[in-house]
Amino acid sequence: MDKITIEQALIASQSGSAQSNNFTERVMKSIKNKRRLTLLFNIPSKFAKLAMTLVAICCAALTTGAVYAAYQIWLAPSVEVQPTGQNQVLATFTNCNTIASARYEIRSGSSLNSKEISQILQARCEISAIQTWENSQNTNNNQLVLESDEAYLVTSVSGAKISLQSSDLNKDVIVTNKAQFFVNGISSSADSIQVGDAVFYVERNTYNQSGGSPTKSDLLAIFKMDLPVEAYSVNKQNLVIERTTCLGNPDDSCLADSASIDVYPRGDEAAYMANTPESGDLYEVQGEIVSISAASFTLQGSSGALYQIDTPQNIIDEFNKKDSGNYGHHTIQVGDKLSVFYWQGLDDDHKAIKADQLAKVSLLMQTGDNKTETTTKY
Repeated sequence: MDKITIEQALIASQSGSAQSNNFTERVMKSIKNKRRLTLLFNIPSKFAKLAMTLVAICCAALTTGAVYAAYQIWLAPSVEVQPTGQNQVLATFTNCNTIASARYEIRSGSSLNSKEISQILQARCEISAIQTWENSQNTNNNQLVLESDEAYLVTSVSGAKISLQSSDLNKDVIVTNKAQFFVNGISSSADSIQVGDAVFYVERNTYNQSGGSPTKSDLLAIFKMDLPVEAYSVNKQNLVIERTTCLGNPDDSCLADSASIDVYPRGDEAAYMANTPESGDLYEVQGEIVSISAASFTLQGSSGALYQIDTPQNIIDEFNKKDSGNYGHHTIQVGDKLSVFYWQGLDDDHKAIKADQLAKVSLLMQTGDNKTETTTKY
């Protein structure tokens, strides 16, 4: 499936020319401080700026032959959720980044209850804390890698060997005297890892100064998590998507990170630079299609407002006839949900988008089971 954020496309399309780089700088200025990009789940983001808390709690502890200072990587997060509408909740956080609350959309057709939603969001807080710790340990010649997007289930512990199982594979890790252990973010010892635990582990890859492939990979740390392993799974995480204020349209909310199929323009990253005005800022709206014509379509945003989008040609008909076969034969119809980016000036009518202001149109999709990688229209 064709999935790329407009930020990624714009950065990739820099050619080095002054005109191209000026274009990219203007776009990123428009986007700055609006969207949180995630390192997880294609997803998604969401908490990528979580600040790591390091709290010294004793001088030293002797574990498996090595001495470590005992410290706490994160304070136990908690999340309360309150329904705010059909398939939407307001989440209130404690000990999760500087975020106090956020709105989320629950995938249509899922059977998640409030407890499960809270656990999924708590899991994101914890995973992001591991990522922050991981990034803080990197050096020029050593790169830490969180080995999996989802937690493993410990199936056996035999001496230095720990057997792990995820949704799609089984593997063993060998514990050395350099490995560190954490339980709910607090440093611990090897005997804290038990069968049935949900764990993540981080490897340290060592590189030559010249780069290339790692010359050595070692187990650095195992993190025993607080929640059932299912809360950390890609399948569960894909059911809860954050909604944030749409770029430039504060009355409407947009899915912060969703799978999508490019509808317009088609082609490589350079296509996004077509029809770029000399001035103006980037705006975004997401909504349900309420009408389609040969030269335009109308979206209804989350606020109920209608957006009239003119198109340079019949882009929806062209996609349905020429491109849908490459994407599971998904076609675009009234009732489907689109994401639209467009360029306008501050005084323009942001609900009436002209064809030469159009930057990008995408069909919003829902990711499915991570084994089959199936997708459906949102």
